[in-house]
Amino acid sequence: MTRKTAATVGKPTALPVGYAGIHGGIVELLDAARSVNNLESMRRFFIL
Repeated sequence: MTRKTAATVGKPTALPVGYAGIHGGIVELLDAARSVNNLESMRRFFIL
């Protein structure tokens, strides 16, 4: 087991290049899925 020194305990880890772009794309996909789900729920409400 490795021992963490005081210098490494509070240090943030570096994210891979392109992580922000991938994360942003995933967030956009989730938002789109929520929008579609909301539209489908509204459609069911008004048809019933």
